[in-house]
Amino acid sequence: MALLRLNELCEQVGITVANLNNVTTGTARSIRFSTLAAICQVFDCPPATCSGTSPTPPRPDDRGSASGPLG
Repeated sequence: MALLRLNELCEQVGITVANLNNVTTGTARSIRFSTLAAICQVFDCPPATCSGTSPTPPRPDDRGSASGPLG
């Protein structure tokens, strides 16, 4: 796998180096889904991988049981 320079990634995604730095350091207040999708397309991975989240099934006690925070 060839290394991708920061400037090359920015050109392919269509954002500035400053904005990409904000995204990668976690200082960005938000990120457009289209930007996330473009980053994922460059790296050939699903959005959950790029965003650091993964879908997880709810735990049995999270399904509205009476012992929850409101019950």
